[in-house]
Amino acid sequence: MLIYNSKCLLFFEFSFIRSILSFRGLPENSPLSAFFYAAWGVVMNYESQDIESANKLGELALNLASMFNAKNLKGKILYIVAACIAHSKYHVRETLPMFRESYQSALKNGDFEFVAYCAKQKSQYAYLVGQELTNLKVEIAESSNLLAQLKQSINLQCNQIFHQAVLNLLGEAENPCNLSGTACEEEHLLPLLAKANDRTGIHYFYLHKLILCYLFGDLCQALENAGKFRQGLMGGTGFLTVPVFHFYDSLAALAACSEADVLERDAARKSRRKPKENADMGCTRPHESLAQISSG
Repeated sequence: MLIYNSKCLLFFEFSFIRSILSFRGLPENSPLSAFFYAAWGVVMNYESQDIESANKLGELALNLASMFNAKNLKGKILYIVAACIAHSKYHVRETLPMFRESYQSALKNGDFEFVAYCAKQKSQYAYLVGQELTNLKVEIAESSNLLAQLKQSINLQCNQIFHQAVLNLLGEAENPCNLSGTACEEEHLLPLLAKANDRTGIHYFYLHKLILCYLFGDLCQALENAGKFRQGLMGGTGFLTVPVFHFYDSLAALAACSEADVLERDAARKSRRKPKENADMGCTRPHESLAQISSG
């Protein structure tokens, strides 16, 4: 399972660079260094928020992989750039062909772990970028079948989260705010993710719960899931899921504030109406009395 801890990665990167400079037999640019340039780009993108430098490092890594014909590393580097770097500078749709290329490269080299990463992440990014849901449902189901065949259970569980989210949006779930239905059952899935200590999977779980709860108007649950997501924020270092979270978290918070303002205004109107009604009732009694006197 690929999880980035930016502080550990930063230390590892500087240690690697120091070893390159101190070891005479290792050239500064080598097939292996291409992978570390890509990883360093993730740190620059997430930790330093230096998008331009991160993108240049990603391009350098890809160029080196091509120059040295590093077939065993190309799929890995393409995945890192597509999943953790390119989306900050370019439209997310431009990452989807990179995932396909990474998938093909990893498959040719028998790197089934990165085949699984690419299949899973392409499903999620296509969903988040707004790909047409009916076709996407079929594509994600095919990815789940592939991940099951490759026995990539952890990546399969993540892919099932994305699949169920799509099914919910298509109206194919009893409760659209729950990740339960044809693809997965959240009451069974979440304990499995916790047991495997799959921080990235838990990160995805609460993000997609947040999105569904916001879209279907359950703001209390949306905010609760946002709070749980924050506890595992590091599980998604570098991924598109982090800015997507901040977007939906902000929308949910604004909607909750607006709803609270409406309730407060309604309560204020009711409180103002009651004294007025009492005053009106008090005024009618003298008129009624005068009418009785005049009629008498």
